Amino acid sequence: RFKELNLNYRDIKSNLIYIDHHRKGNNLKNKPLDKYNIIMDNYTSASEIILDIIRLFNIKLNKCILHLFAAAILTDTGNFKYATNETFSRFNFLLQKGLDYKIILGILKLEVDVSEKIAKIKGSQRSKLIRYGDWLVCKTQVSNYESSVATSLISLGYDIVLVISPSKKSDAFRITARANQKVINKTGIHLGDLFNSISEISLGNGGGHNGAASHVGKKNLDATIKKIFGYFEKRLLEK
Repeated sequence: RFKELNLNYRDIKSNLIYIDHHRKGNNLKNKPLDKYNIIMDNYTSASEIILDIIRLFNIKLNKCILHLFAAAILTDTGNFKYATNETFSRFNFLLQKGLDYKIILGILKLEVDVSEKIAKIKGSQRSKLIRYGDWLVCKTQVSNYESSVATSLISLGYDIVLVISPSKKSDAFRITARANQKVINKTGIHLGDLFNSISEISLGNGGGHNGAASHVGKKNLDATIKKIFGYFEKRLLEK
């Protein structure tokens, strides 16, 4: 696919190239996207895009860079939870070039901080169950560690988790969501598209994958939440 773009890094004049695997509409609405700004949402991590570019130009990687790529892929895909066949192919390339998988596991296996544990507990205590047929949706609120809280509540048994983090100083807020693979496959729900579409209400921006997304809003939290749950109701109750 990169060959079709006719990329030649020697021709790049800009000091900054925008590379991402999330389409965040408001961030790019008024910015020209030339062939050196690469946004590809069929990738599960931005590091995979960069790795493909490196492979295209036959750039050699030392062991430090190999391990950094591996750590980035594992982190962004939730330890391969959101990986594709191409993700495993790229990871295999790193292994063939000398990646030591045990080293990466040791680096990423960190002791959970007590504040993160407290956030998970509070997220569970404050959780509200909303049921759509056999689908179980959770809404909760914490002030930090939203991604970790959302993932832990999915493990608890919810199909979709929405974690809200309002600012204490303004009308701004953050929303993080997770969905399990079953509800994605059965309903076609796409949290990334949803979180991009609510930008007009929240005056913010967001995006992500079908099963993992985040959104940062400037105002209108209640209206934004109403829009999100309207989407859930429509998708989850469709016959």
